[in-house]
Amino acid sequence: MYSDASATGCGSVIGFNNEYVCHRIWMDSESLQSSTWRKLCAVEFSLQSFSPVLKGSHVKWSTDNQVAARIVKVGSMKLELHSMATRIFDICVQSGIYLDMQWITRTLNHQADYITRLIDIDDWQTTNDLFLSLNDH
Repeated sequence: MYSDASATGCGSVIGFNNEYVCHRIWMDSESLQSSTWRKLCAVEFSLQSFSPVLKGSHVKWSTDNQVAARIVKVGSMKLELHSMATRIFDICVQSGIYLDMQWITRTLNHQADYITRLIDIDDWQTTNDLFLSLNDH
């Protein structure tokens, strides 16, 4: 598995044959979060997306953020990041996934990096930010 996050979105790919890819575009509030938050969110989102495929597997997960890889392994002193790590752990326990997080250089994470920058111009879904702004008026 390779995952990444950019200022516009996150995504991941299962590396053995690239058959499985997931992607999402950030809401405005998410894009303002720290890069570590976005990288952890990418792992959580990807695990949720791929858990049926990964069920019962030993998964070597690659990210180009050393801090995110470390937080998944041991947690964080920052409550929000620690909560994300706990949710990642819970997904793994529920799906019988053994997650082996590893840091890789950015140059080795080019597929996931490319996926994060995709923008689906045919996606006409509305975001929570839109509803919140309409509700304020």
